[in-house]
Amino acid sequence: MCFCATGSFVAGGGLIAAGAVTLAVAQRKDWPLAVLPFIFALQQAIEGFQWLAPHPSANSLLFGYGYLFFAYLLWPVYMPLAVYFVEADQKRRRMLRWFVGGGALLSIILLGYLLVKPIGIQIWPLGIKYLIDVPFYVLGALWYVIVVCGSLFASSRRSLKWFGVATLFSALLAAVIFEQTFTSVWCFFSAFLSIFIYFVVAKKLKSN
Repeated sequence: MCFCATGSFVAGGGLIAAGAVTLAVAQRKDWPLAVLPFIFALQQAIEGFQWLAPHPSANSLLFGYGYLFFAYLLWPVYMPLAVYFVEADQKRRRMLRWFVGGGALLSIILLGYLLVKPIGIQIWPLGIKYLIDVPFYVLGALWYVIVVCGSLFASSRRSLKWFGVATLFSALLAAVIFEQTFTSVWCFFSAFLSIFIYFVVAKKLKSN
């Protein structure tokens, strides 16, 4: 969990179990979605080590970059791409290409800032604050939410739309209540919500 090392490791272990069950019931074409809990499990494990690392230290910095690889670089591309791969409707697939492109562009921009700007890491009681000087922070956060949640709304699967609603609500909750540790907390909320993917792929299996 985002609030302590033990919580992060427990969440990671639970997500591995959820991912195994999800992958077991998923059809091959749904694997891009089914592996989401596994990826979130790895991200949560990295944050668990971040809680334990001395601050500041080389290890803390290493875990910080590892965590931000997922938060800044992977998710804006992977989420719309996963939805694209499992989408059957050709019109929606064409729409989803815009979300994939928008996510890829955002990741490239964020990669540039990660390469040239130093990052700071602060331990807070309710999460970890990742400090990096991104001048368009609010616009970037909005762009991020549109890419991730918008791709889910663009899916023809009703279950993925509901997953998008839950993800958007979790983003708003994290922004309002946990503004200083938004990245850490929203990633935890999203990790927890990824368990819902089991019901997405299981329902799809029944419908076939």
